[in-house]
Amino acid sequence: MTIKLFAAAVAATLALASVAASAHDYYWEHHVSATAVCQPSTPLQLGGLRQRPLGIFNNKPEAIYISCSFHTDPLGEIGKDRLEISFYNGTAAAVEIACTAQGGSRTVGVNNYTGSVVVPAGASAPLVFDQIHRRREAGSHINLSCLLPGGVEMGRISVRQDSRANLPQ
Repeated sequence: MTIKLFAAAVAATLALASVAASAHDYYWEHHVSATAVCQPSTPLQLGGLRQRPLGIFNNKPEAIYISCSFHTDPLGEIGKDRLEISFYNGTAAAVEIACTAQGGSRTVGVNNYTGSVVVPAGASAPLVFDQIHRRREAGSHINLSCLLPGGVEMGRISVRQDSRANLPQ
């Protein structure tokens, strides 16, 4: 009986320690399918896209620009935002995907970040933008524009933001 009580006390202590440790992680992370936050840059390109729960798939042989916009915390820490985009290449050859992430807004100005990733044939690969500085102003946000090659899917997108400014010091 004593061993069971000891084991229960250890489990409770570990659970409390886990909660206490997570109270010091001052960020939020949002995961979403590209289908929910992205669209083609022009309505004329809708015909070549399959929007499905897993993401946006380019059915056309030519590349299509995809634009996305993400929710952010206007009071979050400056220069600490992170954006990760997952791509799947359904073609028989490796492809390079180029994207531009943008932090800010028309009213406060923007910061642009370019990046690319080579995705092997029949495989997935992420493109990560670290340290996005989106400016701390009401209405600032993170946007993304990618040139999505034919046969490629833009899938899960993660936005991580340090939000220390909103927590009591």
